[in-house]
Formats: sequence, structure tokens, C-alpha cells
Amino acid sequence: MLVSNGDFIFLEKEDKVSKNGMPFSLVHFADEKNYQKLEYFADANIKISAGQGAKCKFTLKPEKRGYRTEHSCIAIVAV
Repeated sequence: MLVSNGDFIFLEKEDKVSKNGMPFSLVHFADEKNYQKLEYFADANIKISAGQGAKCKFTLKPEKRGYRTEHSCIAIVAV
């Protein structure tokens, strides 16, 4: 598991549907130091204990898919 180490703000969890009709979720974060927006796939059993706009730490789970490694967010905790 990978835990964030920086100043991040939880922006939102977004539920979507793929072209094949499969539902999936994305989580969005703002990186305060680098002025970037980060986006990760959300795990089906994600645990969110931070409200929108709150400073947070998040945990990513790496998964091998084909020849690449993708990260899905499994937890978001307020700091």
C-alpha cells in the first residue's frame, strides 16, 4: 500500500459508467504545493472519512493490469 505524503485536498468522488456499461468511480485531489489536480480510480470498497474540501491523506493499492501497474484509492482520511 502507498500512503500520500504531502498537502492534499479531497475534491470529490465521481461515479461514472464506461462505454461498455460498467460502473466505476474516480476520486479527485488537489496538490497544494505543486498546484496540480490528481485523479485515481476508486476501489469498490473505498472508505472516505474526509469531507469535500478537507485536507487529507489517501492510500493507494497498486494492481498489475496487463503490462502496467495501476493504482486504485482504497481510503481517504482527514488530517
